Amino acid sequence: MGDEHGEENAANRLTLISIDLPNIRAEARTLLSYQKSASTEAEVLGLISYAQTVDANLGNWANTLPPNWSFRTAGMVYEMPVDLESAEQWPGPQHVYDDVFIANIINDYRVSRIFCQSVVLGCASWLAPEGNDPRTDSSCVTARFVIQQMADEISASVPFHMSYDMQPMAKKLGQDESGK
Repeated sequence: MGDEHGEENAANRLTLISIDLPNIRAEARTLLSYQKSASTEAEVLGLISYAQTVDANLGNWANTLPPNWSFRTAGMVYEMPVDLESAEQWPGPQHVYDDVFIANIINDYRVSRIFCQSVVLGCASWLAPEGNDPRTDSSCVTARFVIQQMADEISASVPFHMSYDMQPMAKKLGQDESGK
């Protein structure tokens, strides 16, 4: 389960990096309700920059994790179902982790990145509702890519969370399928 008893473990570090996300999202909601003015535009651009800084810190956090925190691809579903909403399996890779604790923390990281990039997209579309603004165009491309990647990776983790057979630590600890 990583170094969960350490003074500054990975989960604690993630929390410290993500601690401002609720405030960033609230500030975005407030700013984006204002009429455009030069000062508000400057604040929105500043908020984009701050959200990108938090996102970069999240990326740096992920790069500091020990190798056992990485997922492995256990399988791949290649066929796209006709009705995606009622599909029995995620169409794509199926990721496994050393344990559920690690998978949960990694998904918290992914959600935090989605929140950061959502603020970037929201601010960019407020600045340029028509979608073309040289100040934010590359940021929007990056934000869309990161959001899609994080959503795909969260989806790829669902089979692990739903299948006892994919959880090596639970089996090693002798837990039954009900988690006891």
